[in-house]
Amino acid sequence: MNDISNKKLANQVELVAEIVHDNWMLWATELLQHEPHLSTERKQRWEKECILPYSELSEQMKNLTDTSVQPVGVINLYRCHQYFNAIWKSSYQM
Repeated sequence: MNDISNKKLANQVELVAEIVHDNWMLWATELLQHEPHLSTERKQRWEKECILPYSELSEQMKNLTDTSVQPVGVINLYRCHQYFNAIWKSSYQM
């Protein structure tokens, strides 16, 4: 991949990571409110480090989220490439 493709992939990963984090944050908030077996330490840590908008997460927390979604971004990028390649081949073959 060239530099432009790498930047595009990084942007995709960042967008997907933000969506995944937002969904996780909703789940975690519900869990914190309703799960009686979570330790006080875990609740405090999550509230301090994780129950924040993605843009406010530490770089360490962002990297954890980015790493978990990166395979999804790569797979989607590959599928898009295959799709557009197939369209191009079918449109321009005579």
